Amino acid sequence: ATVQNNSQSQEDNMKISNSGEGLLSILGKVLNIGKGNTVIDNTNTASGVAVAGNIENASGNVSLKNEGNQGSTISGKVKNSQGSTTVTNNGGKLLVSQTGSVTNDENDITVINNGVGGTDIIGTITNAGENIGITNEAGKLLISGKVENTGKDIVVTNTGDGGAEISGSATNSGSNSIIAITNTKGALDITKTATVQNNSQSQEDNMKISN
Repeated sequence: ATVQNNSQSQEDNMKISNSGEGLLSILGKVLNIGKGNTVIDNTNTASGVAVAGNIENASGNVSLKNEGNQGSTISGKVKNSQGSTTVTNNGGKLLVSQTGSVTNDENDITVINNGVGGTDIIGTITNAGENIGITNEAGKLLISGKVENTGKDIVVTNTGDGGAEISGSATNSGSNSIIAITNTKGALDITKTATVQNNSQSQEDNMKISN
């Protein structure tokens, strides 16, 4: 299926919400090609969100939120051409699988997990706009895929009991930007397969790793 909105409204003009039993599952295309926000919201605490298709927003913000204990899985594509993208998971695991991607052309990407299953980024998170913020507050944070920013900062924060592991890449090619990785619980493991790279021309502390 394709669900498409061409409205020029500046409001939340594409809303998909689930409070019933079972997953909120997107296998097809959700296209908001006008002006306005796209909101995907699962409030059933016994359920979850699975995005195997495409979510595309042309001009506005994208919000994907899950309260269910089955977690959030992105194995498809979430793409925002103009606006901020926020993924919030408050139950189960937040997974961006090997085939999954979250892409922004402008403004921020914010990924927040409070689910006990932690955060696994095996796919890609790419921003050509402003900042990428990844915050894991429960379980373990794993980045074995790619986090790439050509805009400003990459800020990774883990306060989950499982610690943080980076075995993939975090690359920043912004001209005046920082990479900040902070872990406050468990171990911080940057493995031998990992690449953490900042190409910033700033003279300040533009690479910060703390545990």
